[in-house]
Amino acid sequence: MSITTSPAYATAAIAPQNINDIQLRLNAAQSSEKLSAEQRDFVVQLYQKTIDNLTQATEDRNQTQGYIAQIASATSSLTDIQQKLDQTLPDVDVGGKLDLLEKRLLNQQATLLELHSEETDINARILAAQQDVSPLIEAALQKKLTAETQLAEGPESETTELAKARRAFNLSEGDAANARVELLRQRLISRDSRLEILDFQQRLVVRKINITNRAIGKLQDAVSGARQNQADAIAERAQQHLVQLEHADEDIKTVAKDNAELATDIASITARTDDLLNTLSTLRDERAYVERYSNSMSQQLAITGADRLSTLGVDLLTQRQQFFQRSALTLKPKELDEELARAQLTKLRLEDRQYVMTKTDHSSFGSLRDDLREEQTQLLQDGTKIYRRYIETIMTTRSENIALSTKTAEYIELLNSRLLWIPSTTPLWVQLKQVMTHNTLWSERLPKWQASALSNNEQWNNKWLLFLLIIPGCIILFKARLLTTLETLATNVGNVNRDRFSYTAAALLISLILASPGPLALAFLTNLTSNGGAFTQQIHQGLQNAAGLWLLLNIFREICRKNGVAEFHFKWRIDIITITRKSLSWLTLTLVFVSLFIPIADHVSNGNTIISQILFGISSLALAYVTHRVLWQLFLLRNHVSHRQITVKYIVHAFAVCIPLILLGLSWSGYHFSALMIQNKLFVTACLLAVLFIFYSLTLRIFSVIERRMSLERLRDKRKAEQVQHAHRQAADNAGEGMPESIEATEYDMDTITQQTRGFLALLTGVAAIVLVWGLWAEILPALSVLNNVELWHVAGDDPAMGEKAITLADGIIAIIMMTLTYLGARNLPGILEISILRKLRLEAGSSYAITTVVKYIIVMAGIIVSLNIIGAQWSKLQWLIAALGVGLGFGLQEIVANFVSGLLILFERPIRVGDTVTVGGHTGTVTRIRIRATTLTDWDRKEQIIPNKTFITEQLTNWTLSDSITRQIIKVGVAYGSDVLAVHKLLSKVIEGNRRITKDPPPSVFFVGFGDSSLDFELRVFVPSMLDIMPLVHEIHVEIEATLRQHKIEIPFPQRDIWIRSEEEK
Repeated sequence: MSITTSPAYATAAIAPQNINDIQLRLNAAQSSEKLSAEQRDFVVQLYQKTIDNLTQATEDRNQTQGYIAQIASATSSLTDIQQKLDQTLPDVDVGGKLDLLEKRLLNQQATLLELHSEETDINARILAAQQDVSPLIEAALQKKLTAETQLAEGPESETTELAKARRAFNLSEGDAANARVELLRQRLISRDSRLEILDFQQRLVVRKINITNRAIGKLQDAVSGARQNQADAIAERAQQHLVQLEHADEDIKTVAKDNAELATDIASITARTDDLLNTLSTLRDERAYVERYSNSMSQQLAITGADRLSTLGVDLLTQRQQFFQRSALTLKPKELDEELARAQLTKLRLEDRQYVMTKTDHSSFGSLRDDLREEQTQLLQDGTKIYRRYIETIMTTRSENIALSTKTAEYIELLNSRLLWIPSTTPLWVQLKQVMTHNTLWSERLPKWQASALSNNEQWNNKWLLFLLIIPGCIILFKARLLTTLETLATNVGNVNRDRFSYTAAALLISLILASPGPLALAFLTNLTSNGGAFTQQIHQGLQNAAGLWLLLNIFREICRKNGVAEFHFKWRIDIITITRKSLSWLTLTLVFVSLFIPIADHVSNGNTIISQILFGISSLALAYVTHRVLWQLFLLRNHVSHRQITVKYIVHAFAVCIPLILLGLSWSGYHFSALMIQNKLFVTACLLAVLFIFYSLTLRIFSVIERRMSLERLRDKRKAEQVQHAHRQAADNAGEGMPESIEATEYDMDTITQQTRGFLALLTGVAAIVLVWGLWAEILPALSVLNNVELWHVAGDDPAMGEKAITLADGIIAIIMMTLTYLGARNLPGILEISILRKLRLEAGSSYAITTVVKYIIVMAGIIVSLNIIGAQWSKLQWLIAALGVGLGFGLQEIVANFVSGLLILFERPIRVGDTVTVGGHTGTVTRIRIRATTLTDWDRKEQIIPNKTFITEQLTNWTLSDSITRQIIKVGVAYGSDVLAVHKLLSKVIEGNRRITKDPPPSVFFVGFGDSSLDFELRVFVPSMLDIMPLVHEIHVEIEATLRQHKIEIPFPQRDIWIRSEEEK
């Protein structure tokens, strides 16, 4: 861009202003009484902005002079830097004692840090110098034009002071714009010279860094050698002492042996520290390498136009392959953590021993032993120091290793994100034309097969060949027996008395074994090709991919085997199993072949991807054909479909078949990496969904076994309950009382439990599928991140300093999903709780019902709170609303809430149970239903009384059958005066002893209780098993007593009454 002088750049049109004058005006305006408060604030604000503009203009002019000075001194600066580059710096001195070498090493390391900081600063200045200043110049010119326009069109109605302030502001705006334009012009003029100087400075700094790195390397080697020599000398001296004291006292030999072990440990730790320092240096170099490429690629991506995307895509793909191979240079964090823990523990033990040595009195020791103790003290000090350095080295290496892993992962993620949406190679037809012209597709790479075979020839003699022959061979040898076992297991499925989930587990294990011979062979070949060059590594990768894919598809096929897991254990439809099994048979061979040769083709094709694209096309066509075949046959199996279902069928079929064909077109058009990534994601998605469906079927199988056992147990309990109820009904009929036809237990029936269990498992499977698919596709579908950019509203946060929080469309969708999951979870929870937990606790039906009810309400409340919190309704604000609603409900729904809580208490404490005979509030009957709000009581007239649960808690309750159904009945009998009392007592005792309804424990009794008006009164106190036996017993006892007394001529007197007759005269 060229800058020429024009009227727009004229600096004489606007005279400069003085900052001191403006400051005086500002002070005067602040104390002015002629202006209103609003006008005064506005004038002060204008003057303050004017001062800021003038200050900025002064700084820009000073910087402009600096650019002019740089242009003038550019030649001399370049000459000075070139002389420094030509100078030969003296080599570092690596002689001297250890402490001197360590000081030199620290100085060099400090110098290196300063140089790296200087290099970072130069890189930042280079990026700033490369910035295009044309938009900035245009913005400055536009700002000046605006200031001149406002200066010429000032409002005439303003006061003098306000007009002066506005004019001063507009003048400052123009002055600042002029200064900025001149600054940018000089910046543009001096850019080439500044970049040249920066380039020379960068080369000088890089040269200094390289020299410093070499010096550090030499010093580290010298320091490591000195430390190792010192440690070896100490260890050798300790061993010599141990040999010399072979015939000394046992205590002295023990001390000498400890010293030798300490010295040996110090030597080994010193060597290990040196190894870690070398590893640390390698990690730092590798991180610098990754950072350099990452920064370079980021800059290229920022400036690359659409015409160079294809070329850049090839570079991105090459770097991705290169960095995938270099990612193996990182260490295992777990091993470093374990080594660090061991070192810290050893250091603590050395410090403890050192502390004990300082507290021990050595005056009683002999001179020889005292010398050994002194030597041990020095060794402990040296050991503590060396372990401290060892720990610091481990921690530094660990941090550098994490930084390298993170940076490499970030760079690979950057490459993946950009490679997905730009061409990664030239179109297939262009590559075919090049291959036909040059004929160099395989000619230079065929010898590598022979080299790969020769490099791994020695490994064929090791133990892997034995496993390669034995394990798959054994599986094939015992295949017939395994299939027989599989059919035997299938015959036991469905038998309530013999069915076990272990049969399904065994069948799955057999299916896994039957699927493994071929993949195991490839896996062993993978180990045989683990060592070698780059071509051998590509063969290794291909074998590894093929083995994993073959095993996965083989497992699915074996599950769908005839008489296999899918047919008998999972109860899948036989026609669907047959279609899946036939389609997987040849699809497996095709995909395994393609996955085996794609990595090899990428290596042998001289930089082009023609073979890989052709193999990709084969796999895409195979997937499209299999999809068409499976979906079409599945659609043919469905009968009585509507016109709308037929339309949907064709749409789904066309969409599923076209996806592989579209990916084929992308690959052959040059977007090969994109197509490969998407197809891989689709295949992984299909496998995840298949695994989840198998897991769902497996879980259903587990619960189906449990449900059958529960059904059998409930059927037995129901038969026992029916027998008891039949006996009670017979007793009620004999007593002339009403008995309810059925008693409804407060529990969930098996059909409901089965339905809820399947619903809950389907919910979990669906949630898992959504989460996994979302996590799998989120990184390559930018459209999913758009949901976070659509803001619905803003809410204030708890911390005012954090500002408002935006509620996005993604938050709204998550809240809706959370509410849906809450509803489905609360709806289907009782069944899964009954099967998984409550069944093992052996609770009563009412207690299980109460627990599931409470848990349902807790889930609903938690789901509502979480959903409201997601959309910005914070608990700190909701609690007041909930408190107000609680007070309102407390008054308005007091009775309903009281009955609800009472229902929970009844279900948990169980003062009454279904089937109990109770008396409450004047009502006596049998409890037939217990619900959260009310309980149903059926009286002896077979009338159903709906009694609120609050009544059972707050009023007096009599439960005749809570813990013991035996009840006492008193029967009164009177005989005439003059009767033999002892004889009567004997006869009555004989009567009650002969009745079968009366219990023996507690025993019955007869008492002569008093002299009545006309009779001698007796009481028969008897106990009956239940209340239904009372009326039949009273009837039988009365009949027997009357017959017995008549037989023995004992009179039952008539009641005597006194009648008073008053005459008319008495009135």
